[in-house]
Amino acid sequence: METINILLVDDHTLIREGLKLILKKNKNFKIIGEASNGVEAIRYIDKNADKVHVVMLDITMPELDGFEVAKIVRQNHPGIKILALTMHSEESYITKMIDVGVHGYVLKDSNLEDLSAAINTILEGRPYYSSDVSAIMINSLMNKDKKKENNEINNLTDREVQIIDLITEGFKSSEIAEKLKLSTRTIEVHRRNLMKKLDVKNTAELVSFVLKSKLIS
Repeated sequence: METINILLVDDHTLIREGLKLILKKNKNFKIIGEASNGVEAIRYIDKNADKVHVVMLDITMPELDGFEVAKIVRQNHPGIKILALTMHSEESYITKMIDVGVHGYVLKDSNLEDLSAAINTILEGRPYYSSDVSAIMINSLMNKDKKKENNEINNLTDREVQIIDLITEGFKSSEIAEKLKLSTRTIEVHRRNLMKKLDVKNTAELVSFVLKSKLIS
């Protein structure tokens, strides 16, 4: 396998030294440079762009943080892969780094196996997120979906809630109309509006959405 040239960017000397000890165990990895802040990193990359394959990038650094470095590298040197290596497990950090174009995101407690998998994966053109980071992203998406569903349910009118409850109980439009003393045509209009509002295509999807939302809430 071809040697993979890596630039380490972290403002803590001990972290960089520790990374070098870990990474040198993989004979395919070669640390070709180090930078203690974002400005140093950009200068090094600008001079050695043809040699750098992967930048292992911390986020919180003086002068230029990891967000800015990633943005500049992606713009000026799109062929270089960027692996965020950080202690930050907060969703806001993960999302922002992904938004600026990093190819992978791993936490600093990762072992050689994780780091090797991350480096090889992003070099193959696929994104890589460590298991901890993936779990955080999935939980975030689930919470957003839950809020979306609850908001959609909360936006229903009292009449729509009445009708949708009767629909989930299996009543037909004519039966609902009789119960609510409304015309069948009015109930059909409410049905169409409900499906449009909740972005479902038919009664089955409508019932499924409501049952799921009730369980979630």
